[in-house]
Amino acid sequence: FAAGDCSLRVQMALVRRAAPLVGKYTVGDLVEFKREQGATTEEEKWSHATRIIGFDGEKTVWGLCDGVPVCVAIDKIRPCTPEKALAYLYLNKQLI
Repeated sequence: FAAGDCSLRVQMALVRRAAPLVGKYTVGDLVEFKREQGATTEEEKWSHATRIIGFDGEKTVWGLCDGVPVCVAIDKIRPCTPEKALAYLYLNKQLI
């Protein structure tokens, strides 16, 4: 019980301090983007794993999130967490 309780607390602390990371992204990278609209908890503020499909200028990224193309500002994305990346690869049958 103590290990589960501590790990939940650590997980919530990490999500609370999550922030977008400006970096060099390329087509095919898995990222997640920040969204405030409709989000009620900290976990909902970050999208599912999104694959970058293109760029529109220097500050705009086009991605594919759950089969829907989305346009996101580059300062609102960060690299995908390993858990979300693994789930994305499993659901899309891209495991090696």
